[in-house]
Amino acid sequence: MTTGKLTLVTSRQPAHLGKTYRLTASGLEKRTAGQMINGSFEVLAFADVQGLAQVLGQVSTSQAISASLPKNGSLQGTLVTKAEKVNHHGALARSKDDFVLAAGQPGVLILDYDPPAGVVPLDREQLWEALLEVAPGLASAGVIWWCSGSSLIYHGQDQIQGLVGQRIYVLVQDLADTERFGEVLFKRLWLAGHGRVEISKAGSLLSRCLFDQAMHQPARLDFGGAVCEAPLEQRRGQPVILSEGGFLDTRAALPGLTDVDQARFEDMLEAAKLKAAPEAEKIKALWQSERVPALVERLVKAGVSTDQATERAERTLASAQRGVLLGDFEVQLDSGETVTVGAILDDRARFHGHLTKDPLEPGYQNGKTCGKLYLFGSSPILTSRAHGGKTFRLMRQPSRLYLQKGGKAGLVDQIIDRLGHEPDLFLKGGIPVRIENGEARPLFKHALSHTIQSRIALFSRNDKGQDIPVDLPGDVVEMVMALLGVN
Repeated sequence: MTTGKLTLVTSRQPAHLGKTYRLTASGLEKRTAGQMINGSFEVLAFADVQGLAQVLGQVSTSQAISASLPKNGSLQGTLVTKAEKVNHHGALARSKDDFVLAAGQPGVLILDYDPPAGVVPLDREQLWEALLEVAPGLASAGVIWWCSGSSLIYHGQDQIQGLVGQRIYVLVQDLADTERFGEVLFKRLWLAGHGRVEISKAGSLLSRCLFDQAMHQPARLDFGGAVCEAPLEQRRGQPVILSEGGFLDTRAALPGLTDVDQARFEDMLEAAKLKAAPEAEKIKALWQSERVPALVERLVKAGVSTDQATERAERTLASAQRGVLLGDFEVQLDSGETVTVGAILDDRARFHGHLTKDPLEPGYQNGKTCGKLYLFGSSPILTSRAHGGKTFRLMRQPSRLYLQKGGKAGLVDQIIDRLGHEPDLFLKGGIPVRIENGEARPLFKHALSHTIQSRIALFSRNDKGQDIPVDLPGDVVEMVMALLGVN
């Protein structure tokens, strides 16, 4: 008999994992629990959809479930933060290092539907219909629907908060196919007209569909109900079984796209991004303009001239939006401490592994801790799980060099000297390379020019002695290559 498994997580600190609601003079107030610091886990088994529904119905406000299972095969134990593992022998951390979507293991696939603000949400029947439209094979699986842990808050007979989000739980034969299934489902929903592009507060273009893609990653949690302070109460009811089938072969039920469908999807996504681009540029500009004054003030206090401070601030913020955090950029740690990227790179041993807020939106989801610093290696990074996930490279503030009449030879020498101190740049077989994700990427003329200009701020001075940004001349790049011995 096939037996599915999932992990039940119980928090000891904090006491509750879900959201807390209370009624104030200004209306409904929501508080989000902090990251779990200490707790326990237990692997639970279920034989069919009725068994899974029973498990879901018993999850408390201090608990959550995960489709992932302990990598070491343990059935129960202690959960702590990754930083605290060294102080708790045998404990696990809720991370991809310790929890996996196990190959060949039946379990549950969780679909998380949270409609965008300002849009009338689909009801249960409409959501199920939309899912069957792109994956009709789900009709043969065991499938459960339930409202999210933040839904259906009441004050007496008055509904204060309605149906906020919805979950669909699917019994599956192989947990290891979860991420592939989620990616194909995302594309099929786009092809069926259920895709959209959203714009983040920092102006990033975010491709979205009916379900949250992040939920298909390992070690994700699905929280229980909310904590409601009197006189509020939550009336979620019980999980609803949509289909009484068995464990689904997800590969057969949702095969990959054909080349034609893949091309259609890419065209639709590109068209949606092009349509949203003008508004995104406005939001990017606003995000930068709101932050420039504070950064300029900080740089001036540190002794930088006002004109240089303005240029550095604008460069730093624009670079952050492209995914590169320069030395002047500030990062908020989960402890509340704010440090510059330069200070982080100066003390990698101290900051390696530290958790952070999202660098572009520290207030994301009420200041949720969603980032982590990985500093040992040729290219230090900060990974953030906000908006589905993004990796930021950490670099020192670009050196400031000047292009002077008759001074190109000296400029070339300075550029080569600066590049020699970059930890991710090397010569391999006489060719400049940059190490990225463990791979050596060759830097020929145009790539080398881009690399130089991302790490060196080049200026000339006008008749008034003011610094004027200039582009790197092509012959300077050629001179750099010649001195490096590149043909």
